[in-house]
Amino acid sequence: MLYSNKPTLTATETEFLLFIHPNIKERAKVIRGYRWDPERRCWVYPRSKAVWDALVAEFGEELGTASRVRPVPSEPAPSLEALQQRITELEGENAGLREALNASVDIIIDEDLDRAGTEQAELMRQLDEARSQLVSIRALTEAQIADLRREARGAAARREATEKELAAAREALAGLQAQLVARSRDTDLQAQLKQMALEATGNDSTFAPVLDMLDISNHLPLKVGRLLEDQLRMLLGLPESDRTADLYDLIQQAADYELLPRDAIDMAHLIRRQRNTIAHAEAYEKTYQARSVLCLFAIALLWPELPE
Repeated sequence: MLYSNKPTLTATETEFLLFIHPNIKERAKVIRGYRWDPERRCWVYPRSKAVWDALVAEFGEELGTASRVRPVPSEPAPSLEALQQRITELEGENAGLREALNASVDIIIDEDLDRAGTEQAELMRQLDEARSQLVSIRALTEAQIADLRREARGAAARREATEKELAAAREALAGLQAQLVARSRDTDLQAQLKQMALEATGNDSTFAPVLDMLDISNHLPLKVGRLLEDQLRMLLGLPESDRTADLYDLIQQAADYELLPRDAIDMAHLIRRQRNTIAHAEAYEKTYQARSVLCLFAIALLWPELPE
C-alpha cells in the first residue's frame, strides 16, 4: 500500500481516522485512545476535542488540506451560578405562595365566623382543599429544589473534574513540547551522522536511499541486519525464495568463497552480533543508541564491497 508523504486525517461521526506512513507509527501511539484498524489501514481515535488537540499538537502543519476536520461540539452544561440562581428563584416563589395562601386562609376564616350552617361547612371544605393544594405545591417545590441542588452538586463535581483534566492536559502539553525539542535535537544529530556515513561510502549514490529508510533508533540494528541478509543473498546468487541460511551462514559463505575482504567480513559479523544482542534484549537499554550508531557506520564501511 502506498502512503502519502503527509499524515492525512479524516473523520466519521464518532471517530478520527489517521493515515500515516508506517515509519512514523510511533508518533500515532503518543495520542491516547489509539487503535490500529487493519481493514481500513489507519489509526482510529475517539472523535473528541481532547483527541483533536493531541493530534494537532503532534502533527501540526504536517496534516494535509483534506485533514481540516473538527471534533463534534458538545452541549455546554448549565453553570453552577445559574443553578443556584434558579434554586433561589424557586424558594422565593414558594415563600410567596405560602404568604398568599395564609392570607387567603385568614380571610376565609374571618368570613366563616359570620356565617353559619351550610356556609361554614362549605368554607371548611374550601379550607381543606386549599391546605391540600398547599401540601402538593410544597412537595413539588421541595422536589424541584432537591433536584436542582443535586444538579448543582453534579455541576461542581464536573467543574472540579474539568479543572483536573485541564491540569493534566497542561502537563501533557509541556511533556509533548519537551519531546518536540528533544526530537528536533535528535533530527539534527541524525542528519549529521547520516552525512558522515554517506561520506564513509565515498558518497555512493546507491547508499543515499538506504539512509532515508534508516532512523537512528533502537530498531536500526534489526533493519540493517535484514538489509545485509538481502545484499549477501544477491552477492551469493541465492534465489529470493531460499531462506534456509541465516545471517551467520551467509557471512561464512561469503568468507569461504572470498567474495568479501577480511575487514568487510568483520563488519558483517559486528552487525550480526549487535542485531542479536538487541533482538534478544541482552544489552543494557541505554546502550541501544550507541549500538545503532555502530551498525550505521559498519554498514557504511561495508557497503562499497556489496553488489550494486
